[in-house]
Amino acid sequence: MSCESCYGKPKSNQRLCLMKENILIVCSSIITFLIMYMFITSPVLDIDLSSNIKNGTAYLYTKKELDGGYSNNYRSETSIVNGRQNLKFELPNYTDNLRLDLADNPFEIEIHKIQVVVIPFVRLSIYKFSGSSQVKAINYNPEGIYVVTNEDATDPMLFFDVDARYIDLIRLSISCFFGLGILVFYKLIQFNRIKFIYILDQLENKMHGYYLEVKKYRFKLSEFGTYFVMAFIFHAFEISNLLLSVDDEYSAFRVTPEAWLNDGRWTGFFIEKFLFVQPTMPFIPNLISCALMALSYMLILRAHVLTRDWRVYFLYPIYVAFPILWFINEFYGNMVLVAVGFFMTSLAILVFSKKNYIAKLTVRIQLINTNILISAILLAIAIGAYQSFIMLFLAYSMGLYVFNAISSPKKILDLYILRYLVNVGLYVMYGLITYLTINVFLKYLFPSNRSYIDGFVKNVDLKVAVAGTIKTAFDMYSGSPSIFGVSINSLAVLSIMAISIIIYYGTVRHLSIILSGLLLLLTPFLLNIITGGADSLPTRSYVAIPYVVWLMALFVISRKKLLSNIVGLLIVLIVLIDMMSALGSYAASTQIGQLHDRALADSLYERIADSNPNFSVNEVSPIDIYGYKSIQTVYPTVKTSTLGASFFDWDGGNIYRMLSYMKLIGYPNLQPVRATQMKENIEEFKKMNVWPSTGSVKYINGMYLIKLSVNPDRNHRD
Repeated sequence: MSCESCYGKPKSNQRLCLMKENILIVCSSIITFLIMYMFITSPVLDIDLSSNIKNGTAYLYTKKELDGGYSNNYRSETSIVNGRQNLKFELPNYTDNLRLDLADNPFEIEIHKIQVVVIPFVRLSIYKFSGSSQVKAINYNPEGIYVVTNEDATDPMLFFDVDARYIDLIRLSISCFFGLGILVFYKLIQFNRIKFIYILDQLENKMHGYYLEVKKYRFKLSEFGTYFVMAFIFHAFEISNLLLSVDDEYSAFRVTPEAWLNDGRWTGFFIEKFLFVQPTMPFIPNLISCALMALSYMLILRAHVLTRDWRVYFLYPIYVAFPILWFINEFYGNMVLVAVGFFMTSLAILVFSKKNYIAKLTVRIQLINTNILISAILLAIAIGAYQSFIMLFLAYSMGLYVFNAISSPKKILDLYILRYLVNVGLYVMYGLITYLTINVFLKYLFPSNRSYIDGFVKNVDLKVAVAGTIKTAFDMYSGSPSIFGVSINSLAVLSIMAISIIIYYGTVRHLSIILSGLLLLLTPFLLNIITGGADSLPTRSYVAIPYVVWLMALFVISRKKLLSNIVGLLIVLIVLIDMMSALGSYAASTQIGQLHDRALADSLYERIADSNPNFSVNEVSPIDIYGYKSIQTVYPTVKTSTLGASFFDWDGGNIYRMLSYMKLIGYPNLQPVRATQMKENIEEFKKMNVWPSTGSVKYINGMYLIKLSVNPDRNHRD
């Protein structure tokens, strides 16, 4: 097969042209191999550890020869600080033996994980190592490896053994695989040039067809801009302030995004890995969230084939600023993730709506088609952001049925709903299969003993679970303070009106409207049945509620009779006012919590410094904190939410959380004492006064003791 530029030329020239092409292919393959081996697969030693070492430099020494000595010529270095971090050392030259020098003074460290990273998905774990004579003890436990040096250590060293030949074999194998892959790929193109060009033409035609489909929806920049600005206004307080919530202090110091994989939320892993390495920050995540929520709303309007009239703008605040969204967006790491989930789920339901499963009797049940495959990928990404988004897709699908059945009753037959539910089930099934496949693959690449999801799935009494789920749904739609922290009574009136409309149309038109309406109302809570019923899930997990309330409000203000329309409009207006009032109280509660914790942290640090005349901000200070300090305020708190919670009170008192928070706001030299030492300090704490009394902070035996309350925290219980 000759190349395209050789057509019409003599055979001798065609052979020469083909030879040049083959030489180019071979050279590309060799270059790919060299790039992979020399640069891409160059190994890196990755050490995840926690230390009490003050700021300094850590060194990794390698040997040029197996029986040679360590030399500065074969040394890598990186900075080391107090606290948890990832130390990364490049290994351009290596043998089986590595030496690690962390500091030239005594230290205590806990090594959580040591790996040689060949490429991101190929990691070789190191489990055993030894220390020099100045290393006092190396203790292995399930959480990691604890290393303690002698008190007079001046040059403690740690030694690791790696299999250099095995690493080389892996590098060669990966490089050869990609080099040969390039060779095979080009040869396939060369021998099947006409077919390849045909495939490209078909792909281009397919993409052009998708472009024309998208063009039909008439997406306008001005429409997006309006929704974006409205979202910006509703979230102006969060955008313009750093609002730290419980758990933000941990994510700020997170050294690897693999924690998301333990939660089964692999979309978060990729976002934090490649987009927001530091997730705990305001402004940019908020702006991205506003943009994606605006796009999500535009997609939902088009899935419902709604005219862009005054109603869609009037109801937009319910969709983009419902109180449930405040609870889930309390954590900065969740903000972009949630917006991605809404956008992907909305795009999936738009793809689903293209098939028009509701009104077309000719649409048969298909086990697989292009729309299902596209939706499966979109749903998998959404579920990978937050598992509850599967409930949002189900709510969307039920809402579409109810909306179409009420708006266009002549196109609906009661028998359609069975086929419709089967088609919805197929989309959900393929989405879950795609999500689980990716989740299992990533769990294989990044194994962990911890699984966040497993803790929610329980063996429960079905009757109790169903009863609890119904109670939670009732509390939600009635605007109960047990859900929102404040009463939103107008939401109860809105719910009654919307349910009455659904029952009315179901009675006079199609009974399937009542069934689909019931499913619409209960869908956001279906996960409760497998997790235990009432209060089994945090309030933030009901991500489908903003859409359900939005749709109910749409029903209420879309009546043909003027009087009922005016009444509905007034009810929705009151709901919007109550919503904004709730958000204002949440903002106040959060701000009070911020002021309380900042003032307490400042006072504690000042008292710590006063208790020791030789206190130095450049030296690590061992701290032990007994008890907890709560916040008393008139503003609301919400069960299962961190709203208004204190870092000095959460978990019944958690010294690690308290000191992480203090480190985050600028007090980095505080280090918790060992767990065994905490137990030993209990008797001393019983003699001390309670904060803020004199004697509530004491410097004794080289450590600082702080007593916040009479009742002990979880680390100091006998």
